Amino acid sequence: MNKRSIPKRNYLFVVLFGTLGTVLLMTSLSSSQEVFAANLEWDGGGDGTKWSDCKNWSADDCPNNADDITIAGSEVVLDVDFAIGAGGSLTIEFGSVLVIDASIMTNQGTIHNNGGIGNFGTIDNQGGTINNFGGIGNIGTINNKGTININPGGSINNDSIINNDGMINDSGSIGNIGTINNKGTININPGGSINNDGMINNEGGTISNFGGIFNNGTINNNGTINNNGGISNTGIIDNKCGGIFNDNGIILGSAVAHEPCVAEVGTIIDDIYEMNLPNGVQNSLISPLKQARDLLDDKNPGNDKAACGKLTAFISIVNSKESRHQLTSDKAIDLRELATQVKADLGC
Repeated sequence: MNKRSIPKRNYLFVVLFGTLGTVLLMTSLSSSQEVFAANLEWDGGGDGTKWSDCKNWSADDCPNNADDITIAGSEVVLDVDFAIGAGGSLTIEFGSVLVIDASIMTNQGTIHNNGGIGNFGTIDNQGGTINNFGGIGNIGTINNKGTININPGGSINNDSIINNDGMINDSGSIGNIGTINNKGTININPGGSINNDGMINNEGGTISNFGGIFNNGTINNNGTINNNGGISNTGIIDNKCGGIFNDNGIILGSAVAHEPCVAEVGTIIDDIYEMNLPNGVQNSLISPLKQARDLLDDKNPGNDKAACGKLTAFISIVNSKESRHQLTSDKAIDLRELATQVKADLGC
């Protein structure tokens, strides 16, 4: 194990020479030697529990963020905030447990979990990698802006909150009775699964399923879901206006609810009423929008594309009214943008 450095203190020598009052000032700048990474292992020689007790570590030396840290055969409580740096690592061996007790574990390096992690605090995976072959139980918060690999036999059981802005590769299992907010990517690989009894909010992210999704809770989709595997749905899968659901697999149980953009079309109609346009102009603009709204609200997803045609007709009318100076350019721009956004949300 490499030794840690001890920074040298600033020192100042002032030497006075002779009766002439000549002063020689000698100053040495402070310096410190480079801090080297160490291989640290838990030996439990202190209180046998707390991460912060340096006597629990080999050579009685507390870890720093560049170290390669190993916990084997013990249950360790992280009682202080700790960051694993880009060159550092933490390995939790089979039969060992790390309990994050109201603390923050920040990871910019690599965590190898072959045992167990019980998170009652916060795991911030900030560009790092977590390779999980064991079990992670989350009763706190997991923020992922890096990569989490759930390997075959590995699992994450979430009772609280997972915020994913990075990538989760699931070849094991995810059990959720809490909330998963996804703005990144979740890949459910062959052999992998998600068992959802809570809430999954796909907020502009992508969920690609090549394994299995067992949903007894709620999945709200404002992003993209690609189903190439199997989905068993006894809960609610709500494909919101603007959400994309590509089904090339199997869905058993309740069908996916595709929420039409009825409210969004209604908002355009309300905006036109508030413009106080002449009746003829107002009615010509509102007519195709009402037709589009009725098509979207008829509970028949097959008619949603027909609504796209009505929105296209509406945009043509807006252009015509603008060219005839029956509609100001500012109002025309606003109406075109709103209708174009609804068309995009419908996938027109």
